[in-house]
Amino acid sequence: MVFSSHQIFKAIRRSLPQKSWALLVWHMAIIPRHATTTWLFILNRNPTFDRMVSWCVDLDPICLLCGEGDESRNHLYFDCSFSSMVWRSLMQQFHLSSVPLMCADILHWLPNPHTDPMAAIYELWKERNRRLHDGLTMPPIRIMRFIITSLRDKSSALLSLSHPSSPRLARFWFDPS
Repeated sequence: MVFSSHQIFKAIRRSLPQKSWALLVWHMAIIPRHATTTWLFILNRNPTFDRMVSWCVDLDPICLLCGEGDESRNHLYFDCSFSSMVWRSLMQQFHLSSVPLMCADILHWLPNPHTDPMAAIYELWKERNRRLHDGLTMPPIRIMRFIITSLRDKSSALLSLSHPSSPRLARFWFDPS
């Protein structure tokens, strides 16, 4: 009898059906830190202030980005005036008409590589943490520039790897017309 740890693992592992968003978040062309932050966002597992308060952490739950409401996933990404400025700037940059207002709307956006909201989710979370841990703040336009730079860099990398979506990305990002 041949021992196979892979077979043992498959036999004892509890298998769950694949989530509808799994292939949109976890794929070969993803930037890992964007995927991880987006995964936590989708599952509502980021340590936002509302979650930390539910763990009996004594803190002021006011949003660090806008100072206008209690921080939660939905506030941070959809109701926050700071985040709204970033989303609106992205919409204008990409000539899109609407800002996502619900988590499910973001999930419909994920397959679109040139508007990749995972970069925005990551940069907004990074700005929140920069304010929390470093006491530094950046204006929405800087966050927008970080997102655009990240998307351009990702497009360049995919182009150099001859990824199937690279011709479309190259036309979007690098054609002067």
